[in-house]
Amino acid sequence: MYAFSCGTPVAADVNMVGTLAAEVMAKAIEDAIASSKMEDTEYLSHCLTLPAR
Repeated sequence: MYAFSCGTPVAADVNMVGTLAAEVMAKAIEDAIASSKMEDTEYLSHCLTLPAR
């Protein structure tokens, strides 16, 4: 979605775009985890308060 909001469209293979988008998302998640300041015990105690599905 971000690419569509950036201006002039370009021809691209939909499979390659999807693959690159997944890679970018994976890197963003890794970065968020690495920069998190929350301790494991704090995170786990929060998880225990969530409703069961």
